[in-house]
Amino acid sequence: MKKTPIKLAMLSSLLLLLAVAVYTTACNKNKECKAIVTVLSQSTGNPIPGAEVRLKPGTGDIEDMVERTDASGKASFTTDLPKIMDIFINGNNSGSVVRFEEGKTDEVTVNQ
Repeated sequence: MKKTPIKLAMLSSLLLLLAVAVYTTACNKNKECKAIVTVLSQSTGNPIPGAEVRLKPGTGDIEDMVERTDASGKASFTTDLPKIMDIFINGNNSGSVVRFEEGKTDEVTVNQ
């Protein structure tokens, strides 16, 4: 008769541990979404510093994201929500898109 309460306590402990593991894993789900856009000269292949990189949403109420490229022609973006945005360089549509995904960094190179 003493074995039943021990088995029940062990089963309860195991279920509690499983519930904690599932809960803490679900809390880690919201990871940053990152993108790096590199702008290169189409004629020389060299990086273009100081270019305005504007990311525009296809639809919805999402605001544009704007950064200038650094000396290596790179502009970095971070957001907390997954989304797909069109890339504009110095006001012109590049024909490329950037995909923000949780916990990932999308790297896109655009020739201008």
